[in-house]
Amino acid sequence: MRVYIAGPYTKGDAALHIRRMIMVAERIVEAGHTPFIPLLYHLWHLMSPHEYGYWMTLDHAWIEACDVLLWLDGESTGTQEDVGIAEHLGVAVYSEEEFFTWIAGRKTGDSKTLDK
Repeated sequence: MRVYIAGPYTKGDAALHIRRMIMVAERIVEAGHTPFIPLLYHLWHLMSPHEYGYWMTLDHAWIEACDVLLWLDGESTGTQEDVGIAEHLGVAVYSEEEFFTWIAGRKTGDSKTLDK
C-alpha cells in the first residue's frame, strides 16, 4: 500500500517535522508498505527554490497516486489542504494512531478495525 504522509512543515522547526515523518515512514516500511515523504522536497527546494504552488502541485499528484493519506497532528494549512484533496479524490485519510491501529488489525485478521 502506498502511504502519503501529511504533516506540519513551516510552523515550528522544519528539521523536527522532517525527522518525525522519517520515523513514521520507518514504521510504515516495517509494516510492509511504501511511504511517500513530501517534506523531503525540502532538500530539493534548498538547491532549486520554487514557489509554494509548485510544491503543492507535486504533492497533490502524489496524493492521487497513494492509497492512504496518513495525517500527522499539528497546525498546518498545507496539511489541511492535503486532507481536503485526499477526501475529494476518495483516498482514505487516517491519523497516525488510526493508521497503525488499522494496520495492526489487518495483520491479526481483524480488518474491520478501521475500514474507511
